[in-house]
Parts: sequence; structure tokens; C-alpha cells
Amino acid sequence: MSLRESLREFLAFKKFITIPLMMIIHVIGAFLITIGSLILIGIGSLILMDSGALKLQFFGDWVIPLSFGSWSGGVYVSAGLVLLIAGNLCWRLFCVYTVIQFRIYEALVSIDRKISSTSITPPPPRPFTERQTGSLFSSTKQPSTQ
Repeated sequence: MSLRESLREFLAFKKFITIPLMMIIHVIGAFLITIGSLILIGIGSLILMDSGALKLQFFGDWVIPLSFGSWSGGVYVSAGLVLLIAGNLCWRLFCVYTVIQFRIYEALVSIDRKISSTSITPPPPRPFTERQTGSLFSSTKQPSTQ
């Protein structure tokens, strides 16, 4: 397949780049979810160690005192653990679902190409007989009216 033909298929939405792109997006998303959950666990640990008081210091003397209840550190740690496990699992399921949808499409296109490339001619139509014109559900011949 030439480059021109590949580009034409891509621009006509007959060829997708979603599967390789989705694999890259999955890795980036899993990395960001893991970093976010570790940050939550770290903030919760700092709150628990400082017994509810946390000071954020920016640019030397500029300090922002943050006071939390003693229970909030545990909430941050718990939320971080839930995000680490459930967040990565849900992200993985979403990415796999997307890839499966595109693989199904590719399989259908492959089947369509195989069918269109073979020259299968349908059998010629059969003439109707008296038996075929009767009722579909009756096994006996319909009485003829004269």
C-alpha cells in the first residue's frame, strides 16, 4: 500500500490511528492517576504527622498555614489509596473498551474486504410451485376452488 493510498484511507476515516494512540494515552493517564494518588497520600501523611496543621511555604517568608481536623489526614490517605486502585482500574477498563471497539471495526472491515474481493454469485431464483404458494404453516395442500 502506497503512502498516498494510506493517506487517502486515513482522511476518509477508513483507517484509524486510535489503537496505537490509545495505548500511549493509557500509559500517560495511568501515570497521572498514580502521581495524583501518591500526592494525596503524601498530603494526608503530612497532615497526620503534623497533627492537623500543615504549613505551605512559598518563596521564603510567605507561609500559608492550613489547619485541618485530625481526621482529614486519614481521609486524604484513604482517597489516595482508592484513587490508586480504583482509578487505575477504571482507566484501564475504559481504554480497553475503546481499543476493543476499534478492533471490532477492523475485523468487520476485513470481513467486508474478503467478501467483496471474492466473486460469489447467488444461485438463480427457483420458480414457484404449487406447494410453495400454500400456507407456510400447513403441511396439507390447499383445496382448489372452482
